[in-house]
This record gives sequence, structure tokens and C-alpha cells, in this order.
Amino acid sequence: MFNCLAIDIGAGSGRIMRCTVSDEGKVDLTEISRFPNNSREVDGALRWDIGALVADIKAGLAKGAAEMKPDAVAVDTWGVDYLFLDKDGNRLADPVCYRDPRTVGLDKEFVEKFGKERLQRLTGIQIMNINTLFQLYAECKANPDYAAKAEHFVFVPDYIAYCLSGVIANEFTIASTSQLLDCAKADWSDELLEAVRLPRRCVKPLTQPGTKIGTCDFSG
Repeated sequence: MFNCLAIDIGAGSGRIMRCTVSDEGKVDLTEISRFPNNSREVDGALRWDIGALVADIKAGLAKGAAEMKPDAVAVDTWGVDYLFLDKDGNRLADPVCYRDPRTVGLDKEFVEKFGKERLQRLTGIQIMNINTLFQLYAECKANPDYAAKAEHFVFVPDYIAYCLSGVIANEFTIASTSQLLDCAKADWSDELLEAVRLPRRCVKPLTQPGTKIGTCDFSG
């Protein structure tokens, strides 16, 4: 039998699920906990309350692990939103929510400069103003040195995994929502990183889904 705890976070609520797979291949799902995932206005932007979210996740995992020790823990969330961490691994700010209006119209502005056909050929991703590419473009326009204090760039599930394991990684499937990848190389696009002034030092080689990155702390 295989026992897994799944962290499933949406843009309004989250839950911890236990997934048990019997030796015969039967899958059984049980909800361990459910909690809100809220955004609020902070420093002039709509930001996720990531501290509260991580606390609820840890509480749910502690409850699930107390009932049955898991063989694995996995996390998925909505896409595009991100955080910057400093050299000590501390977050520089709570992540801005994709619903924040800062990117309105900036997708069109960026596309006019970069080229629509060039962008679509490079990324293979639908152009939407919520994409990470345009969020970073908004940051760049507001402050060209926005990443000066950053050492790491992570998406929300990467950050949750880091809070649980102490390991900083960039996972491929969540990165694919960003419009920052070269689809032919399945890797970060240096052209796009440069276009939004995101230093290459901030991103890590992409890990594939299902890769074990570390050991989970269930202390709550």
C-alpha cells in the first residue's frame, strides 16, 4: 500500500487530501483539512496571505501524518504567481495576486515591443495579462532594479515545498504557466528573463514533476 498526502491549493481555498493506493491498485481519497486562501490589500497591491496559508498547510499535514505516516507529500497550486527570496531564504514580500490590476494593458505593450509571433513561437503559451511574464514586466516598469535584493525566484508551490523541506527548487510544470520558458528547449528563456530584467542567478534548473527534492517536516 502507498500512502500520500496531497496539498491542493486553489485561488480561494485549499485542502489536504490523503491518497491511499492499495496493492491491487484501488485509490481511496480522504479529506484531512480544508481552509481559506485569501488575498488582501498590502502596500498598494492585492497580495496573498502566504504566511497564513503555509500555517494552515502545516497544521493539516501534521494532522494527516499523525493518523498515518505518508510515503510521499506533493503540492499543487494555481499558476503564474511568485515570490522573491533573499540570500538567507527569507521572502522579500507576500506574492502579488494575479487579480491585481497592475498588468492591465501591459501584455499588449510588451507584445508590441517583443513581437507577437516571436513570443508565441518562443513560448507556445497563450498571451494573457495575468502571466508571470507580464507581472514581472509591471515590476520592471515600476522599478528597473526590482530584483536587486533577490537571490531566488519561486512560484507559490515551490515556496510551499521550500517551507516544508528547506529545499529551494523550480518545478517544470508550474514554471510552464509563466510564459518565461523556451518551449523548444523546455528551459528558461534567456531572452525573456533579460526582457523583464530577472537575473539568471534567481532561477534554478527546472526539476521534473514527481522528483523527490527533500524530506518533509511534519512538526506543524
